[in-house]
Parts: sequence; C-alpha cells; structure tokens
Amino acid sequence: MPRAQNQYGFTIMELMISIAILFIVTAIGIPGYISYVRNGSRDNTVTDLYSNMNYARSEAIKLNTNVSMCRAGNTTAANAACGGTARNWTTGWLIFVDNNNNGDFDPGERLLKIGAPIKNGIQVMASTTADPSISFLNDGSLKIVAGGTATFAVCDDRDNDGTYDKAYGRDISISAMGRPEITNIPSGSSCTP
Repeated sequence: MPRAQNQYGFTIMELMISIAILFIVTAIGIPGYISYVRNGSRDNTVTDLYSNMNYARSEAIKLNTNVSMCRAGNTTAANAACGGTARNWTTGWLIFVDNNNNGDFDPGERLLKIGAPIKNGIQVMASTTADPSISFLNDGSLKIVAGGTATFAVCDDRDNDGTYDKAYGRDISISAMGRPEITNIPSGSSCTP
C-alpha cells in the first residue's frame, strides 16, 4: 500500500480570500499614496521658492547691494532673461545683483542663481506687487512698489479638472521687512493672489 504524501499549497478558497484582501488594501492605499506624493511635490516647490527668497535677501545684506528675483523667460545660463507670462512664476526665476534697481536682469549684472521651471502640475502665481520681480535692499527689506506685501500662491491640480485647487495650496508672503512666511491659502481666496 503506497504512503500518502503531504501536499503543500493553497486551496482555491484560501487563494480567493488572499486576492480579496490584497484588492481591498490596494483600493484603500493608492489614493492615500497619490495624495502623499502630490503633497510632497507641492511642499518641495514651496520649500525651494522659500529658500531662494531667503537666499536673495541674505545676498543683498551680505553684498550690501540690491538683489532682485524675477520670473524667468529663459533659464539657460548663457541666455538668462526675465520674462514669462504675467504673474506666472512656474517658468522658474533668476536671482541677480540689480545694479540699477529696475528689477530686470540687464547686461553686465551678476547672475547669482537660477530657479528651474516647476513641473508635476504645480503652479506658482504672484500677486501684482510681486510681479514681474521682487527686490531686496541692502538692509534685507523688500522694495515695495505698490504697497503691501508680496505674495506667491503655490497650488496643484489635485482633482485633475484643469483648475488649481486652493484647498491644497500654500501662500508665501514677504513682509516689508523682507522676511518670507509660509501659510495655508485662506479659505475663500484663490490660487491667484
């Protein structure tokens, strides 16, 4: 009489239950993961813009001169130029010593840093007081042309409907003293400060 051998493996019922559990965990986890990735992209952009503003301010103090930051029309070092679409800083930015204090990168002015264009469906929009450039004076204060503060809104298209969502956005406001501050976008306002 032959001996019965132990058989290893899953029964069809065990396999079906395992697949069902895997499906449920995936269905719950993927939206949370997508939100986590989008929050990370937005926060990286906010941190990058914020640190570049602080860099421009500190260079103005260190060099004892005016330093400006403008939205970029071209970010290649050889042809760097201010420009771009009105109020939209998504194309990147230039930080430079602004010898004539006009807020535009002119020939002969020293380019300090280039901010790369923003990707991943994130938009950076400036208030009218921050467009097309912001300038820091040699004491670190902000040169304000139209009064008030300079504000930048950083938003993403969270629900893929073609509009940038304020519920997930962040504002970076620069006071007259030149210090940037990150806040949530107030409810009732838009992603275009």
